[in-house]
Amino acid sequence: MGYTLITLLIAGLVLLIDRRKLKQYKRKRENRVYFSIFMIGLVMLLIKSAGIEMPSPLNGISYVLKPLTKMM
Repeated sequence: MGYTLITLLIAGLVLLIDRRKLKQYKRKRENRVYFSIFMIGLVMLLIKSAGIEMPSPLNGISYVLKPLTKMM
């Protein structure tokens, strides 16, 4: 629980600092991509710290490609 709060505080601080700098450039698309990737990473970190097992990305890739290999 303690590590989760520390992580959220650090992430909030990083977002405040980065938001100020990224606001100067006025590139909305790049800002959205940056914050989306940041939030995905933060959510994955919080899930991992909660002790929830995350599947490997390789499982998703094999799930998508398995039907294609059967068709060949």
